[in-house]
Amino acid sequence: MPLEKIRKLDGDPLTRLKKLSPRVRKRVEALRNLQGQPGALKALLSEEKAVLKAGYEKLHKSLDTKSQRDALKALYSEEKAVLEAKYEKLHESLYPKRYEIVNGVVEVKGVDLAPVDHSDNKGTGDEKGVPNFWLTALKSFAKYEDEIYVSKRDKEALKFLKDIKWCRVDHPKGFKLDFFFDTNPFFKNSVLTKTCHKRINKTMAKNTTGTDIEWFPGKCLTKKTVKCNPDRRLKSAKTMIRPVDCESFFHFFKPPPVGGPQYHMQEDDYEIGSTIRDKIIPDAVLWFTGEAEEDDSIYMEFDMEAFEDAMIY
Repeated sequence: MPLEKIRKLDGDPLTRLKKLSPRVRKRVEALRNLQGQPGALKALLSEEKAVLKAGYEKLHKSLDTKSQRDALKALYSEEKAVLEAKYEKLHESLYPKRYEIVNGVVEVKGVDLAPVDHSDNKGTGDEKGVPNFWLTALKSFAKYEDEIYVSKRDKEALKFLKDIKWCRVDHPKGFKLDFFFDTNPFFKNSVLTKTCHKRINKTMAKNTTGTDIEWFPGKCLTKKTVKCNPDRRLKSAKTMIRPVDCESFFHFFKPPPVGGPQYHMQEDDYEIGSTIRDKIIPDAVLWFTGEAEEDDSIYMEFDMEAFEDAMIY
């Protein structure tokens, strides 16, 4: 889809991209060209998985005993994992290129580095890479689905987000998300991690582990201060200021409290983690440009993981 055909949900055509300087728009075009490669790989993977599944379904019908079907299911899972790993390795060569363009590590061909005329108010033209790339992608997704929440206070911290990566973990089965941040005035951590473990039987809940964020004094985004009167009946009672929890994207990294409603909290965190892994990381460029907001087809893929969870016995 050419840039001229991109439409914004809540504004005039090209509003989002028109605000970018010509240099940044050129980099975004390079990112969009790069984005097309994972899309082609995803299509090929879907085709190969469909062929693999059809072959095993045909064999499944010819089996008589549960033990035979269990063995076939295990073999199918192994072959599917090998197939997915092959395509993941191909993706791994594309994400570093995206990182380099977004963070200004490399410059794309065709970018004019001559002195810039600032009179058009389309950015300074001197920006490094693609400013606010991940912040914009996350905000766009948050408008589309309520699984992700980004508060006004979160936005300032997310401007320092450089990259999001994920990898599989095996013990127990699951995946790990790493959020890489530049030096910022909000917290000391350079990487915030969330690990999501998949249940292996129906009696085991999915569980998650997170990162203790080392907030700088007065910069915690998951709490706000409120004034309260300990006893309104006493005129002499002094107003107290105490911290209370507030909505924030950064709650995602906090491990569930011991003794609390851990099952539901961990299930929610697992679903949010899966969303970031499956929808935001692969299609970050489309969320940045706004194209993903226009294309519901990226969500029409069959959720094989949910299907396999239902088949656990």
